[in-house]
Amino acid sequence: MKKVLFVSAILLSFASTTIAQDGGKTAFEQGQSTVALGYGFGNIWKSSFKAAGVGGSYKGIGPFALTYEYGITENISVGAVVSYSSLKNTLSNNNVQKLTQFGAVVRGNYHFGSSDKFDPYIGVGVGYYNFKYTSKDANGNDVTSFYSVPGAFGYQGQLGAKYYFMPSLAAFAEIGYVAGSFGQIGVNFKF
Repeated sequence: MKKVLFVSAILLSFASTTIAQDGGKTAFEQGQSTVALGYGFGNIWKSSFKAAGVGGSYKGIGPFALTYEYGITENISVGAVVSYSSLKNTLSNNNVQKLTQFGAVVRGNYHFGSSDKFDPYIGVGVGYYNFKYTSKDANGNDVTSFYSVPGAFGYQGQLGAKYYFMPSLAAFAEIGYVAGSFGQIGVNFKF
């Protein structure tokens, strides 16, 4: 939690300095499209299992997220995110739990910067998540699951920023509840 607050403070301090800048062209503009590829950090599901006291050896990938956004006004973008993650936990009795997540979310962001390189934003999203949970014993037989959600309403909330080190290429970071993680980092392409 301290890391999340620290990153939030840094993003807001950058945002406040960029809002004060004047200039012609800004990093975010109406009519532009962006595609981003991100990788999440702080897997929510791993943290939830550990908080519930489920020990074991955890291995996972993702969440990975692919995002498309379009600037509909000077400050507002809308888009869609597709995400995937997988988490495997081997317990001390060699039972194996596996949770996979697929998400498809529509999201919107409010862009509040005026810099030509730095684009801070805040936003929310709603959509569909599909969770598949399996639990198998050491012999590979199914064990009664304690958690199963084949499809569910999903949401996300993010505070983020993009930094364009080339006119059409940026690095980005987001914190919040993003595609099954506490945040994500990645690359963003503008066209």
